[in-house]
Amino acid sequence: MLASVADVPHKTRHFEATVVWMHSKPLRTGSTYLLKHTGQTVRARVVEIRSRIRVEQLERHPAEQLSLNDIGQVIIATSRPLLADLYRDSRATGSLILIDPEDNPTAGAGM
Repeated sequence: MLASVADVPHKTRHFEATVVWMHSKPLRTGSTYLLKHTGQTVRARVVEIRSRIRVEQLERHPAEQLSLNDIGQVIIATSRPLLADLYRDSRATGSLILIDPEDNPTAGAGM
């Protein structure tokens, strides 16, 4: 990745993301997915589901899983480091997709 010395992206293997869940199989803690970020794909594991966001009230509530069309805050760990930015700073390096490795559909999108 090419980046300015004055604006180096954050290197991480463990981060929090807001995820929109788009798969009929719920997202659960401990699940493993393929994570596509910029031009690379890495293995990723959901370490924790921090909350589900109720869109009507914009409130966060504890959740054991995310179902179809849910939005939630999750902690993700990756098999290799990613060079990422906050989504508000860069859509390209601040976004990701999660892919179900069993049948390869896009399961979720995150930032």
